[in-house]
Amino acid sequence: MTEGWTDKRRITILNFLVNNSKGTIFLKSIDASAISKTANKICKMLDDIVEEIGEENVVQIVTDNAANYKATDELLMKKRKTLYWTPCATHCIDLMLEDFEKKVPVHQNTIPKGRKITTYIY
Repeated sequence: MTEGWTDKRRITILNFLVNNSKGTIFLKSIDASAISKTANKICKMLDDIVEEIGEENVVQIVTDNAANYKATDELLMKKRKTLYWTPCATHCIDLMLEDFEKKVPVHQNTIPKGRKITTYIY
């Protein structure tokens, strides 16, 4: 699984996690600020991770569903026939909630309140 975020200083960090029958573990983080976010560059990065873990140990890759990741994962699945890509459910839900907030008036107050509660809990 890969998860990324950009901080206020525009530093992009990509976290790589591995899931197996015993649970999820953190593999590593990469400062991807200097890496262009094109499908080819991301594909190379993910391919290197698959190589590090061993292709025989990787069945599925989970990323967000941005266009560059969708293109990346299609490239990677063409190269490595045993891999399957799945978009991150959390990212999909987040995008849906953003649409609700923008387009459904009743949610324009509810969703920001939910964010405040979530931030407080974290």
